[in-house]
Amino acid sequence: MKGFPNKLMKFTGGKGQTHKDVKHPVSESQQMKIPSEGGLVFESETEGETPQEEELMEDIQGLILLPQDDHLAIDFAHQIRQMLEKKEEEFVMLNLSLYVAQRKKQIFNLTEKHYKVFMQLEELLTIQRHLKDIKQNVGGLNQKLQSLGGELIFKTENLIRLRTISSNIDKTIKLLNICLYVVALSKKARDYIVENKEEGDRKYYPAIKIIEQIQQTHMANINSFTFGKYMEQAIPGMKLWITKRVMDDVNVWFFKMRENAGEIGRFANEQTRAEIDKMKQREERRTRSRQQGMLSSGATPATIKNDVTGTMSGKISLNWDLDKNDVTEVSVYSCVDGLTFAPLYQCLYIYQSLGMGDQFTQYYKKTREQQKYLVLRPDDTKSFCLIYPEYFNEIAGFFIIESTVLKKTKNLISNAWLDHLWESAVGTMKKRITESIVSFVDCEKIREFKDYLIMFYSTMKVYGYNSPGFLEFICNKTRKRYFEISLEIVRELVSHAIKEDNLIVLRMKDTESKNLTDHEFSQLAPKKATISSFSRVIPALLMVMKQFISSSQNFAAVRYTLVNVDLGIDKLIAEKVEAIYQHLAVVYVRSIQEHKSLSISQTACAYLNVLYFSRFTPLLRDYAVKEKLIFEGEPSVECFNNSLTEIERRIKKVSESFITNIFRKTKDLDWMPENAATAPRAYAIELTQYLSSQLFQELQILPDEVCDRTLTFFYTCVADQFKVGFSVPSLSSFNRACVQGFYTDFQSILTVAKSCGQEGPFKEADQLFQLLLSTNPTEFLEESTRAQKYGLLTNYKELHTILEKYREDASIFGRFRLFQDKEGQQFTRISSW
Repeated sequence: MKGFPNKLMKFTGGKGQTHKDVKHPVSESQQMKIPSEGGLVFESETEGETPQEEELMEDIQGLILLPQDDHLAIDFAHQIRQMLEKKEEEFVMLNLSLYVAQRKKQIFNLTEKHYKVFMQLEELLTIQRHLKDIKQNVGGLNQKLQSLGGELIFKTENLIRLRTISSNIDKTIKLLNICLYVVALSKKARDYIVENKEEGDRKYYPAIKIIEQIQQTHMANINSFTFGKYMEQAIPGMKLWITKRVMDDVNVWFFKMRENAGEIGRFANEQTRAEIDKMKQREERRTRSRQQGMLSSGATPATIKNDVTGTMSGKISLNWDLDKNDVTEVSVYSCVDGLTFAPLYQCLYIYQSLGMGDQFTQYYKKTREQQKYLVLRPDDTKSFCLIYPEYFNEIAGFFIIESTVLKKTKNLISNAWLDHLWESAVGTMKKRITESIVSFVDCEKIREFKDYLIMFYSTMKVYGYNSPGFLEFICNKTRKRYFEISLEIVRELVSHAIKEDNLIVLRMKDTESKNLTDHEFSQLAPKKATISSFSRVIPALLMVMKQFISSSQNFAAVRYTLVNVDLGIDKLIAEKVEAIYQHLAVVYVRSIQEHKSLSISQTACAYLNVLYFSRFTPLLRDYAVKEKLIFEGEPSVECFNNSLTEIERRIKKVSESFITNIFRKTKDLDWMPENAATAPRAYAIELTQYLSSQLFQELQILPDEVCDRTLTFFYTCVADQFKVGFSVPSLSSFNRACVQGFYTDFQSILTVAKSCGQEGPFKEADQLFQLLLSTNPTEFLEESTRAQKYGLLTNYKELHTILEKYREDASIFGRFRLFQDKEGQQFTRISSW
C-alpha cells in the first residue's frame, strides 16, 4: 500500500474538491459469469478506465480487502498516521464515504444481477432433471427403435431386391420392345423391297434409311442376340443388294430419258410457241384497246394506222382460250406418261447416305456424256433437212433433263460441268449445221429451219442455256444459205426468162405488160406510148426481183422467238440485188452472143432491155415503199455499161451478117455477062427496100447516138460488100458489063443512103466503080489526078487483086495491064503507094 495517500489524492481529484465534484471512475465493479465448469467468477465492468484510475482502484481495494499480513498492517497504520498528521482525515473520510456509497451501489447492482443468474441456474437444474427424464425415455425409445430398425432393414432389403427385379424386368421389356421394333423395321424394309412387288412400288431409299437406323441406333442393343448377330452380318449384303438394284433402276431411267428426250424437247418447243402466241395475242389486244381509245378520242383510222407500230407475222387466233389446252401451264414432262425422276433421286440419296456419293456422281456424268455423244450424232442414212426437228428435239430434251437434275439434286452436277457440256454440244451442233445445211435446197425449207433453230435457242434460254454466239451463228449460216438458194433460184428464173424471151417489143395490151403497173410501164416506156421499147423479159425479171426482195423480207421475219433477233437481211438485200445485176448482165450478154438467128430488131431490143435493167433500182425501191418493205442501199449498175457495149457489138455483127447474107446471093450472078444489067437486080431491090422501110424503124428504139452509129456501120458494111465482092478468092474474073450491072445496083442503094445522110461510106466504092468504068485509067497513075478523083483508093494491094481479075482485052484496061506487065518498075511504084 505504499504511496496510498498520493494515489488517494489523485482519485479524489485534489484538495478542495467536494464529493459532488468527484467523478466515479467505476460504474460496476464486477459481473458474474457461469464458467464451463459450473463455478462463479466476478468480472469487472469498468470499461475505458485510465491507467491512473486503475492503479487507484487497486489501492482502495487493497485498503478494503487487506490481507492478514502484519507488515501490511503496519504500513497501513503508518499511512493513517501520516494522514492524521497532515489533518486530512476529514477529506479522506469524505472520500471513503463516497467510495463506500459507490461500492454499496455496485454491490446492490451486482446482487440484483446475480439473483437473476441464480434464477437461471434454478431453471437450468429443472431442465437438467427434464433432460434426465428425456434420456431415460430416449433409451427406451432407442431399444424400441433398434427392434423396429431391424425389421425395417429386412423389409428394405426385400424392397431393394424387388426393385432390382423390377428394373431388370423393365430393361428386359425395353430390350424386347427394341428387338420387336427392330424386327418390325426389318419387316418394313423387306416390304419396301420385296421381290414380288412391281418395280414402280419398290422403295429402296426408305429401306436403306431403315437399315441405316438399325445399324447405327439399335445394333448395339441387339448384337448380343443370335438374330442380332445374324442381322449385323446380313446388313452389308443387304446394302450391296439395294445399291445394285437402285443402280439397275437408274440405268433403266437413263434409257427412258434417252428414249423420251425427243418428245420432251418437242413439247418444250410447243410450249415456247404457245407462249409466243400468247404474247402476240396480248400485244394485239393492247393494239385494239389503243385503237378503240383513239377512236373514242376522235382520232381518224389513218391516224390509228400510223400510230400502231410493229407488225406480227403469221396468223394469230383471236379465240385463244387460256383456260383450256394451255400447254404453257403444265410441266414439260407431262407429255410422257409415268416419267419420273424418283429412280435418280433414290439412287443418289442412297449412295450419298452410304458415303458413295462421289462414285455415283462420276458414274452419272460419264453415262450422260456418252448419251450426249449419241444424241449429237444423228442418223446419217437420212437427209438432215428431213430429220433436223428430231435431232434438235432430242438435244433440247437432253439438256432440259439436265437442267432439272441441276435444280432438284444436291452435289450431283454443277453449273460449271453443265455449261461445259452445253458448250461442247453447241460446238458439235455448229459443225453439224455447217456440214448439213447444203442439204436444204428450198427457200421455204431453209426459212423453216431458221425459225426452228431460233425457237430452239429461245427454248434453251428459258432453261438457262445462254449462248449468244450460237444465235449469231444460226443467223449467219441460215442467212448465207438462204441467199445461196434464193440467188440460185433467181439465176434459174433469169435464165428461163431470157431463154423464153422473143426479143419483140411489148404493147400495153400484151399479156406480159399486165405484170407491170401503170407506174412501172410509164417509167420504162416512152411517155404516152402504147408500145414499149423492151421485150417481155423486162416485166418477167422485174417480177423476179420484186419476189426476191419480198421473200428476203419474209425470211428476215422471225415467227417464234423470245429473244431479239436481227438477221441483217435489210442491209444485204441491196448487195444481193447488185449480185443479181452482175449475173444478169453476164448471162444476158452471153445469151445474145450465143443466139444464132437474131435479127437487127431483136438485137436492138436486147440493147434496150439491158438499158432498162439498169433502171430497175428506182422501181424496186418504189415497190418496197408500197409493200412496206425495207430496201436500203444503192446497188451498182456499172456492170450493165459493159453489157451495152457488148450488145452494140452484137448489133453490128448481126447487121454485118445480114448484109453478108444478102450479098451472098450475088454468087449466082453471071460475072462475065455479054450485056450489062440496066435495072437493079433482086438482091439490090431487097436491100434497097429494107434500107428504105425497115432498118430505121428497127433501130429508132435505140438511143440517138447508138442509132446513128449503127446506121453508119450498116451502110459502111453495105459499101464494103461492093468492094469486097470483086476481091473474094472465089471470083476468078469479071468484065466491064458485070461492073456496069453492079454499079446500077450500087446507084439504087446509094440513093437510099443519100436520103438518110449516110452517103459517106459509099465514096470509096463509088471511086472504085469510077476507076473500073473509066475510059482513061492511066490517069490513075498521075499523082494529082489520083488524089483528086481516086483519093480514097489507098489499098493498092487489094486494088491490084481486083485489076488482076478484070478481063477486058479490047479495052484500055487491057493495054494498061500490058503496060503494067512491061513497066514492072512503074507498077511496083504504084503498088508501093
